[in-house]
Amino acid sequence: WFPRNSLDAKLAQINKFAECGKKYGIRTGFHNHFMEFITVFGKTPLEHLYENTPDDFILEIDTCWAEYATNDSFGVIRKLSPKTNVLCHFKGLKQHGDPTSATLDKACIDFAQIAKYLTEKNAEWAIVEQEAIDIPALDAAKINHDYIRKFL
Repeated sequence: WFPRNSLDAKLAQINKFAECGKKYGIRTGFHNHFMEFITVFGKTPLEHLYENTPDDFILEIDTCWAEYATNDSFGVIRKLSPKTNVLCHFKGLKQHGDPTSATLDKACIDFAQIAKYLTEKNAEWAIVEQEAIDIPALDAAKINHDYIRKFL
């Protein structure tokens, strides 16, 4: 896939960006998609980031892609805590094994469990994203807003 020194170089570059950002009050993080769950040198890229970045580095878990890749987005969030406790990216997955998006209320993800955990961990941000689906975007936004407000 790529040599180990390439991975090490990328991690060093990410850490350099994070250090530069701190001078200006900027926190650095990473947003995943499904490919960050492929094993590279015995670990996923997210695990490499978790283990090789500063304590204040943020792992913004996209629940849709984490669920699609692992069938356990909540487990991913817990495993990579506390770097996942700052910001979570709520996005619905229609069903396991299918990358089709859904509104949060129709998703196969237990958002109540994730929201409860993140609330207990004093998460700072929750972002809701909606991919194109078969209803108008503003209708989907209202459904997602009303649904997630039950938990946050």
